[in-house]
Amino acid sequence: MTPLKIAPLPGCTPGTAEKIDALNRKLGSFIHAPLNLKEILRMEPFAADGEVVRAVAASLDDYAILPTSPEERERQRTTGLPKDYDIVGFWYCVALLALSAEPEAVRYLLVLARMLMVEDPAELFLLRRIVRLLEGFPFPHLQELRGRIEAFYDTVTHQLEAFRWLEAAGIPWPESYEWEVIAQFSSDGEPYADPAAPKEERRRRVVLTLRLNSPRSLYGSCRQHNSFEISLRNDDNTTRGLWNEGHGDLFIDDRPVMQHRMFTPLQLPELFDALEGFGIRLVRKPVMVYTSQGIRNAHVKVFQMLENQLGHDPTAIGEVAEAPGLPKAADATDATDGTLAGKSQFPEVEQAVEEALDLLKYDGDVNDSLAEMRKKWGEGISVLHEARFDEIGVQYACRSHEEGLAALGQELTCHGYRLYDLDGDDIYLLTLQPEAHATDFEKACGKAGQYCRQLKQPGRAPGTPVREIDPGRTMPCEEVPWPDDADYMLDSLAGDFCSGRWKSRDAEQWQGNFVADLRQRPLQPVKVRWNRFCCLTYSPEMDFYAAFYYIPPMQCWMLLGGKNPLEANSWKRLCDLPKQESPFLFFDQRPRWFGRYLCFGDRQSATILTMNPQGVERVQRFPLPKAQHPCRFACDGLGRILLAHDEETYCFENGSLSPLGFHILSGDGFNGSIPVPETGRLVMCGFSDREVVARLLELDIDTRRCRATRMQNVDPWSVLLPFGEDWVLVKGACDSMRLDFARLWNRTTGEVLRIRPGMFGSEKLEHIGRLSDSRVVLTTLRSHVGQVVHFPADFWNFLRSASRPQTLEPMQPCEALYPDIPLTQPE
Repeated sequence: MTPLKIAPLPGCTPGTAEKIDALNRKLGSFIHAPLNLKEILRMEPFAADGEVVRAVAASLDDYAILPTSPEERERQRTTGLPKDYDIVGFWYCVALLALSAEPEAVRYLLVLARMLMVEDPAELFLLRRIVRLLEGFPFPHLQELRGRIEAFYDTVTHQLEAFRWLEAAGIPWPESYEWEVIAQFSSDGEPYADPAAPKEERRRRVVLTLRLNSPRSLYGSCRQHNSFEISLRNDDNTTRGLWNEGHGDLFIDDRPVMQHRMFTPLQLPELFDALEGFGIRLVRKPVMVYTSQGIRNAHVKVFQMLENQLGHDPTAIGEVAEAPGLPKAADATDATDGTLAGKSQFPEVEQAVEEALDLLKYDGDVNDSLAEMRKKWGEGISVLHEARFDEIGVQYACRSHEEGLAALGQELTCHGYRLYDLDGDDIYLLTLQPEAHATDFEKACGKAGQYCRQLKQPGRAPGTPVREIDPGRTMPCEEVPWPDDADYMLDSLAGDFCSGRWKSRDAEQWQGNFVADLRQRPLQPVKVRWNRFCCLTYSPEMDFYAAFYYIPPMQCWMLLGGKNPLEANSWKRLCDLPKQESPFLFFDQRPRWFGRYLCFGDRQSATILTMNPQGVERVQRFPLPKAQHPCRFACDGLGRILLAHDEETYCFENGSLSPLGFHILSGDGFNGSIPVPETGRLVMCGFSDREVVARLLELDIDTRRCRATRMQNVDPWSVLLPFGEDWVLVKGACDSMRLDFARLWNRTTGEVLRIRPGMFGSEKLEHIGRLSDSRVVLTTLRSHVGQVVHFPADFWNFLRSASRPQTLEPMQPCEALYPDIPLTQPE
């Protein structure tokens, strides 16, 4: 990278030269491009001097931010990486010019905008952000520039296939720079492969993923191949396909069977038909739909759009569904005796469908559904706000979502209302009807061919109170509130500190990040200047903290660290090597400490830092073959660092990586494993042959010999974390109220303590950690309130008295070598 240095113009005054020197020093002190108005206005004192402005414009004229040589163009084409230029200094200088009405400044900005539009619009959003942030200022010289940029974005956006799909779904184009929609379909209609299925059956299973994203979610021009992607693969990737705005290929058994045949998101039905011609039959109902923050409020619309596209439209006018006394297969449009008619002839039914409360039928908290019902109908039906419904939410929090809604519907019959579902499929369409009109409403639904089912408890007559359930004992805890100046959400626990996100009370999106000392009362969060500061982690051996922060222009994460998280604003980068990932990191992508080594990786490299209590001794990066998922790290009891990447496992010793000749199964929690002290073994959690039973697996790295045991009612995706002394925390990754949140396992005595749903009322456990003074801290998610921080009053005694005593079943040896071991438990 060539640093940007502003040179004084010939004949400038000494005062101007001093200002330019000060500007260069100022540019060298920044760590990222200007992200907000406050950072842009740092350039205001320099923009007031016309000579400085002209010197900046002249220097930028001679500074290239786009590839100029054939080698640079080829590198960008093959890697997708932008030219390595001084992003920070350049865009601060552009902000300086935007604050000035000097003709040279206006000229350069217009030239820059046109150059980016023609050559590489991927960087244009940085200029657009600066201009947008200055909209509230009386800068008439920016009007033409703003108009050209917005006209370009409008033109390009409307040409994107992602825009056309969202438009057809009735979803406005998101204003957020970073958003995505993901939907998955499978050949067996299940979201996950059955771990117990034979290898050949898993190989026949195919998954298709539809991904829509904002133009800047990937490297490259917003007009090239990156507003959508449809991918298809089987378990071993021998069957694979890719369709986007530049590719259309399908391989079966590694042989090309379709080439350069394009399909867009609006052509999903045609793609499904084409795949069936090659013997690939997918269930035409999504097994998973994900929408990111910028588009999350359109989750249901995305689901409905996919159903409508693929010929499954439960709300289409004229489609007949189940109703009392009416077969679902009947066709309302073919009725000739006058007993069936369309909804248009029954306005009360049509109105009920239009105004219904739509909820996805996922395993969710019934309290969330109650909150939505209160929001929808609470103003007119005050009984919904009675405390009795909150009691029902607590009692049924650990039951399925269907049982919870049936309980609410049963209680509503005691107050003169009936709760109906008008869909009968993957989306609830809820309507609340007065008891006096219920019979007429059911008859109208039957004649209109509208599915209609009352939600209440089976075997209990209307007007009968809901069946009581004992929720069990709750853990006595001290609640520690956050300050009321903003909303705070804790994301990471590390040592005696935590990190998370904050936003003002009236804002919808998170505005920044913070750190806090959990030993302080009251909690005093310190706001952090680093963008998306996250994944705070701690090494007791080194007494050192590390975390990631995100650089949007480069779309990568950088590692920084220090001794005291409260001083994170003065932390420095630990290395200049990035982690190339999307703007959203999951827990298993955090930096990993193994003794004096700090490790992180991405899809095509691994980075290992050798640390001491003062900082970094050595940085090593190991290139790896590009894979679908980031590499994973673990450590055995001899201190050897292990790295799992795609189909190979490596061992890091004496500063180098060596392959071990076997791979780690995707269902085994290698990234959440713990070492067996003073041995070449580690223990990890993974899938067994039963859905709600996790398997603890002890693997000898040198011999590949295994021992295994089961843990009933535990999430198979659990991670293992040290919890002080001899205790290991088995922390679940899902938020189901029907699996234990976590288990505590004493490796010396074998004692097992359950942390199960109901111990915090209707709240879900999110985070749990142990401070240096042995106190336990945890956070729960409270419906309609948010995150709550707790300090249990008598943690260990409560767990021992709240559940029956348990010990871990003895580990049994497996006959086969890893990874060829069966999922069934050895006798």
